[in-house]
Amino acid sequence: MLGVNSPLKHSNGLCSPAGVGRPRNFSQFRTKLFLLVLLLVVPAFSLVLYSSFQQRQIGKERARENAVAISRLAAAQQQQFIRNARQMLATLTEFSFLTLTTNAAFGNVHLVNLRKLSPDYLTFGLIELDGTVFCSSSPTNKWASLADRSYFQRVLQTKSFAIGDFQVGRLTGQPSLNFGFPVLDENAQLKRVLFAALKVSLLSESIAHVPMPSDATIIVIDRSGNVLACHPHPEKYVGKSIVATSLFKRISAETQEVFETPGIDGTSRLHAVTRITEGQSPGLFVSVGIPLETSFARANQQLIRNCIVLASVTVFLLAVAWVYARQFFLRPVNALAGAASRIATGDLTTRTNFVGGVRELNVLANAFDTMAAALERRQSELAAAESKFRTLVEQSLVGIYVIQDGKFAYGNPKMAEILGFTEEELTSRPVVDFIFEADRSLAAENIRKRLEGIVHHIRYSLRMVRKDGNTIQVEVYGARSEYNGRVAILGSLLDITERRFG
Repeated sequence: MLGVNSPLKHSNGLCSPAGVGRPRNFSQFRTKLFLLVLLLVVPAFSLVLYSSFQQRQIGKERARENAVAISRLAAAQQQQFIRNARQMLATLTEFSFLTLTTNAAFGNVHLVNLRKLSPDYLTFGLIELDGTVFCSSSPTNKWASLADRSYFQRVLQTKSFAIGDFQVGRLTGQPSLNFGFPVLDENAQLKRVLFAALKVSLLSESIAHVPMPSDATIIVIDRSGNVLACHPHPEKYVGKSIVATSLFKRISAETQEVFETPGIDGTSRLHAVTRITEGQSPGLFVSVGIPLETSFARANQQLIRNCIVLASVTVFLLAVAWVYARQFFLRPVNALAGAASRIATGDLTTRTNFVGGVRELNVLANAFDTMAAALERRQSELAAAESKFRTLVEQSLVGIYVIQDGKFAYGNPKMAEILGFTEEELTSRPVVDFIFEADRSLAAENIRKRLEGIVHHIRYSLRMVRKDGNTIQVEVYGARSEYNGRVAILGSLLDITERRFG
């Protein structure tokens, strides 16, 4: 009497309808076929992406080179203003009768004439060492002081030419960029500071003629973070302080010539910076910003074009794959699947014969028919073998059992007879319930050794308790095995009570 828990009951899984998918499930094949087509397209798509990446890198590098070139060109124009101012001031200091005169009216007259000859400048003047204006081409009073101007302080510190910062002149009331130059006596002692105020608007006008992309920007910044010139929109930004922006922080803190950061308008740009030095330190900064979209525009257009072509090819291949799969594969495969389903229901006499389609599927159909015949023979052999095993176990003269999870997972009729329990009662209680109390530790230890793999099999004797309460002496032999896919102990049990105590 073998129940569903019998360790000797066999199943080959050939007659389970769940073992073969229904023809309708072959819709999954279409999906997989399409995925295969897409997989074939992936290398091409990867190549397109790689090519686009390379084009973007090339475009970015070109944008870097263009930005650097434009920045240096714009800086050269700004440096020309500085060189002109320096040359003019240096020349004037050679005329000591003017720069060292004690007659302020005399100085005013000559400086006014100089201003008329130099329309790029707002004013010229001489400053005493205490910061008061000695004479100027602009009307002033003797109490006017320029001691706080950056160019004046730098001349006092360095006794050399100095570039100022953006300012609105106290003498002219207009925005300007001032330059200072030391006036020395015959003993090379500093006596005064000669200055010139350049019109700031000229700086923006000069960079407006620099050739550059339409969406690029050029700004000139002093060392204090004030915008001296800007293109486009100079009226919007000239004179404003950008010292708190990330752009100026990058410009003043880094030595990199090219970097990416938002510009003064908040747009992310690739910036190239050229520093106009004054001695060992930078006096002005010229920054050219080109939007990243501009450098990537060509690469993006090529990527879009290539993706459209690749998508068209992919759609064509998918259509061809759909027609081919339906006509030459899915129909024959559905016929094979139908035959397999009939075999799964137990009809091992089913044969496919010719199913049509590609040659390989006909070979598969022939192999399927051969397999079906072999399965039919094997099923008959397994049924005969199972009948023999069932008879052997059920009629065995010794008890046969399986221990798993601390219980008898199976016990044959002889096992039940020896202990006086039904088979259902055997499998419903822990094993220790059937063992004499003094022998329980011995049995538990031997079970543990086998389950943990310390030993593979053990033969020993112990006492067990029958259902009627009587104690019997048994000899058991058990080995580590598997039952329902998990570790168990498969063994046999023999009643030796009479032999031991007879």
